[in-house]
Amino acid sequence: AIGINRPSSSTYAGQSSLPRLPIPKLEDTLDRFLAAVRALLTSSSHNDGDNDTGININRDDDDDDVDATNKEMEECKKEIQKFLNIDGPMLQKLLVEYDEEGREDETAQQGSYVE
Repeated sequence: AIGINRPSSSTYAGQSSLPRLPIPKLEDTLDRFLAAVRALLTSSSHNDGDNDTGININRDDDDDDVDATNKEMEECKKEIQKFLNIDGPMLQKLLVEYDEEGREDETAQQGSYVE
């Protein structure tokens, strides 16, 4: 193809020169997780009974869908709180330690926590 420049290096050739991403606070991560779950639950309750046009043909069931979604959200919040109180802090500490080891030893083959 004319005009396409192909790089001579591999995709990750400059990876080591990039700054490492900061580790988000555990609470921030759990807030983002809850927002994602909320979007999924809301989306799934709106998709039940959809026809090809995307319009909910079971309008009488909307209240039941909302109740089910609210119940699932409350259960999810309880599990998140339990994780925050029990396993979360220890795992966050291990993640921070892993990241710090990678920062201190630049010759290590250890990647970022997101890899």
